[in-house]
Order: sequence, then C-alpha cells, then structure tokens
Amino acid sequence: ALPLPTRLVIMVSDFFVATWWAWLAALIFMPITIKFMRKRSARFAYKLDEMKLKIAFFGELNRMFTVSKFAYNFSSLFKSGVPLLENLKLCESVVGNKVMGQALKDARRDVAGGMKLSESLRKYEGFNSNVLMMIAVGEASGDLGGALGNIASYYNEEIPRRVKKIFSIVEPVILLLLITVVGFTALSIILPIVSMYDSIS
Repeated sequence: ALPLPTRLVIMVSDFFVATWWAWLAALIFMPITIKFMRKRSARFAYKLDEMKLKIAFFGELNRMFTVSKFAYNFSSLFKSGVPLLENLKLCESVVGNKVMGQALKDARRDVAGGMKLSESLRKYEGFNSNVLMMIAVGEASGDLGGALGNIASYYNEEIPRRVKKIFSIVEPVILLLLITVVGFTALSIILPIVSMYDSIS
C-alpha cells in the first residue's frame, strides 16, 4: 500500500487534473464578473471596498492610500480657492473607495449643518486619530489646506516604508509555504521507494 503522503499527493493531482478547466474559467471570468458587478450594483461595490479595508496586512495599506489621495486632492483644491463643501463633493469620487467616499458624503452633509469636519470624520474608522488631530488643528488655525497638505506629505513618506514592512513579513510566510509544499511532495516520492526497498530486504 502507498504511504499516506503519496496518496494525498495523488488525490490532489487527480482533483486538479479533473477540474483544471473550472479553475481556468474562474481565473478568466472572476475579474470580469467583479468589474461588471461593481458597475451594476452600488451595494456590491461598497461591500467590496469595505472588505479591501479589512484584509490582513493590506487593509491598512489600502486605507493609507485612500486617505493620502483625499488629503492631496483636498489640499490642492482648497488652496486653489474651492469652497469646503464643493471640495468634499469633488473628493468623494477621487478617493477610489466607496466606503471612504460615503464618509466624505456624510461629512459634507454634517459640515453643511454646522459640524466641524474633524468631528464628522471621527465617526469613521478610516481616519485615525493623528489625521483627525491634524485636521482639527488646521480648522482651529484657519489653514485647513496646509494641514491636509502635511497629511499627504506624511503618507507619501510613510506608505513606501509600510509596503517594505509588509513584504518583509509576507516574504518569509511565502517561503515557508513553498518549503512545506516541496518538502511534502518530495516525501511522497521518497517514502514509496523506501517502503519498497524495505519489503525487498
């Protein structure tokens, strides 16, 4: 009888040989389907973007990219003389994330009702305490555009460092996974040979 590791490798191999067409179809059509559903369903697009902000390791990076785009565009528009409410409306579509876009839409409504921008954004997890504090300082000093510009500059320096840190964590995990797969496959080949040699002896 074949050893268990060998039987498992054969089972996995047979499974992929029998279903390769399904995996190929999924690889081709899944991105197309996601893109189509994102355009057709606002709820699907919102849930997808919400998931992007919660993915392990990369969720925080997505949040930083989004806040950076908001800060940069807001600062540029504000310094160009675009009014606050109009500025927020324009930024809704450029942040690249439906969750953050909805946060800015709600903030625009709150600001129109007399609430400060920093107080409105405090209700959303996407904006951390440091960002909110800098926005609040900008509001108090009358230099909101400058404050958002400083946030954008900070993230321009922090994002590359964070990317490097994430890959320094992910790389050993991928390497360990590859070693495990190769080692298990090699074991499944060696064990039958050893078993056969023992039976002959």
